[in-house]
Amino acid sequence: MTATTFPFSGSPEATCYTTRNIMEGRHSILLVVHDSNGDWQFLPGTVVETEDGVAVHLFHIVEEHSEVHELRDLPAGWAAERISESHPWERYVWADS
Repeated sequence: MTATTFPFSGSPEATCYTTRNIMEGRHSILLVVHDSNGDWQFLPGTVVETEDGVAVHLFHIVEEHSEVHELRDLPAGWAAERISESHPWERYVWADS
């Protein structure tokens, strides 16, 4: 994936937040938050303990989790959630925005 094919706007090197379990393939991404500050969070949709959280480049999430490509136009202040990998994303205004 090159800068010209990167599906999200902004820098591929932008910091985003996720969990060790997602990065190691043990959990699926079931909740994506594009907060009002423009930061991205890719989460399992369950409670995340602080020690499990990690900051990574957006490029790593996009490269390893192609299912999030369809959320590239998710506006800041919005979230998208799904019940499982086989369910569609449901978009909504994020309450914390």
